[in-house]
Amino acid sequence: MATKPSPMNRREQGLALVLVLSLVGVILSMLAEVLFESEVVSRASIGERDRAKAEMAAVTGAQLALFFVDLEAQVEFLKGNEGIPPGIKAGIDAMTKTLEDQLGGRSLSQILNDFPIGSQGFETIEDFAQLNLSKLADEKLIAALNAVPGYFVVKVSDESQKLNLNFLADRSLSKHMRNALIRVFSLPQEREFLDSLGYSPERLASNMQDYIDTDNKDSMESSDELSPYTQAKFTHTAKNGPLESLEELRRVPGFHIDEIYRVFSPYFTVWPMQADKEQWNIDKAPNELVAALTTPPENEVNDPLMDRLEDRLAAGEKFGQDKNRRNFKEFFKEGGVSDKTTEEILRWLAGFQSSVYKIVVRGVSNQVERVFELVAVFEEESVDDATTGKKEDENNNQNNENEGTPQNETEGSTAEENNNENDENKDEKKKAIKKGKIRVVYQRFR
Repeated sequence: MATKPSPMNRREQGLALVLVLSLVGVILSMLAEVLFESEVVSRASIGERDRAKAEMAAVTGAQLALFFVDLEAQVEFLKGNEGIPPGIKAGIDAMTKTLEDQLGGRSLSQILNDFPIGSQGFETIEDFAQLNLSKLADEKLIAALNAVPGYFVVKVSDESQKLNLNFLADRSLSKHMRNALIRVFSLPQEREFLDSLGYSPERLASNMQDYIDTDNKDSMESSDELSPYTQAKFTHTAKNGPLESLEELRRVPGFHIDEIYRVFSPYFTVWPMQADKEQWNIDKAPNELVAALTTPPENEVNDPLMDRLEDRLAAGEKFGQDKNRRNFKEFFKEGGVSDKTTEEILRWLAGFQSSVYKIVVRGVSNQVERVFELVAVFEEESVDDATTGKKEDENNNQNNENEGTPQNETEGSTAEENNNENDENKDEKKKAIKKGKIRVVYQRFR
């Protein structure tokens, strides 16, 4: 006959079951935690891999943009090179005209803007631009484009068409740049806009100058620079040095107001940090900026002059074709621009060639994005004058041999011919074909 389990045995069995269930719960909890950590590590690994791919895509896009920027800058540079024989120059002009027609008025450096490019990128670009670029591009660049992970989107901006605020750091240019800024802020609508926010054009321009120039005086009131910072309740004061980024402009009293920054900052750049005269390319500058700089404070814009300017540029005529700036001066003088301040602004700040480009590339891989930006400057290289120098030395030696010996009429004429040849060589040296190169002055991931 079976015996019933005692109450003690039942309690022991229940306790054992509780312990087993508790142990199973702990094990399951630990297993879930391990699985969760494994998933996190796996996702992090995938994320890092996609991040690296996105960065690779962005850098590849930047190299492609540099190729187009360099190509455009070299063509523009050669067009203005006096050392090029007329026949070759005519060929360059014809090629440039064909290029402009194919691009529909767009610049070569900006045909990529906002256009997503992935693998097989070069073929896509050639189809899009209707240009055969394979013979010009480096094989490594083409290979990198064909193997690019994900895709990239490029944005190239010509910084030379904007006013460089670091003109204010140069003593010879600071006064002219300040006058230019006052004019940008002084058109009737702009002045009314600033008045509503408690700033005058003169005050705002002075704040910008005082932040960048090297002295400690208020350029507007000949006192110290502290009062605008105190009134704006800033904890910092004037930097007294060049701006290192456009965002740094927000540290200037007045530009800490979002509305002011948004309205005016698109017309400014800080590149290159060491500004030089004639770096504002008036041939590429927006019409509204040219209008502002050629309009005296509180005057209305000279609309007929701006219409003439627009018609001129639409017809493909550029001031850069005018090497002695005579036509440039006459154009504005005939348009009614004759005041001294305007003449000085144009003389010191306006040039005719683009030399500074900003490139921003967004690389994407599996929805992971990385943004790479760089600034490139086109610079003139030193002229290779080995041949002309050698020839000049030979002529000088010949002249030295002729000196100290009796000279008849023939010998005298020979020496004179040598001197003339020296002069010709000097002229040839001045007109020698120059070279240019692109140099990256700033780059970072952001």
